[in-house]
Amino acid sequence: MGFAAHLYHRSQTGRRADARLRLSLPGELITLDGQGHAVVENLSRTGARIATRMILRPKSSCVLRWPEAETFCTVRWSAGGRCGLVFDSPLSKDELMRARWLDANLDQIERDHWQRWAREFVNGRAGSSQ
Repeated sequence: MGFAAHLYHRSQTGRRADARLRLSLPGELITLDGQGHAVVENLSRTGARIATRMILRPKSSCVLRWPEAETFCTVRWSAGGRCGLVFDSPLSKDELMRARWLDANLDQIERDHWQRWAREFVNGRAGSSQ
């Protein structure tokens, strides 16, 4: 391989195979050492970047949960309160579209949830198993 071809090849290896959605979804990270809150900042079919206060070691296994979804993953890197995760199995395009929709509509979904709860509370049904 010539020098120019070598430079081209190296520049292409650092590029992501999948585009990432920029999000701000509440999440939870579960590891063998415990669990904690996270914010899913970006998401692709093959991985995510999250913000968390948890101390994570590269190559450790975990489960990432966000509204209506969860996936097994491995920590790729961790620095400054953020970490990159690689998913064990790629997400479907439908799962990505749902995450994008949730990101855009989460405030309204939460408002609807609490309004339903308040209605049930007033009617004496909040917290019951009915």
